[in-house]
Amino acid sequence: MLEDFEENRMTPYEQAARWHLANCPAVTLVSIVEAHFQVGVVVSDGKRFVMGRQVERAWPDSLLLDPWQVAPAGDCWHVWLWAGTVSDWGEVVPYRLPWISFHRGDRLRVHRFPSGK
Repeated sequence: MLEDFEENRMTPYEQAARWHLANCPAVTLVSIVEAHFQVGVVVSDGKRFVMGRQVERAWPDSLLLDPWQVAPAGDCWHVWLWAGTVSDWGEVVPYRLPWISFHRGDRLRVHRFPSGK
C-alpha cells in the first residue's frame, strides 16, 4: 500500500524512469531520452513525460525498437514512452500524422491506430 502511495507522488519523469528500468534494463533511459531529443519529440511539463518520433507505420519492430531510426516523411508517430496524464496526442506533437504506434503489454507488442481514435 505504501508503494502505491509513493508511486502516486512520483513525477511523470520518475514514473517513466521506474518503468524503463523494469522493462528495458539493457539500455539506459538517458540514451533513449538523448535519441528522442535529437531526432524526435520529448515533452516533460509536470503533468506528463512523453517521448516519440516520426516513423513509417509498416516498419518492423526491429526499426521501431531503435530510437535513432526516424522517417522524416513517415506517416506515424511512434510513442516510445508516456507517463503521467494521458491527454490528446495533438497537444504533444508539433503536427498530426495519420497513425500512432506504441508498444504495450508484457511482450511489448506493437499496436497501431489511426490518429483520429
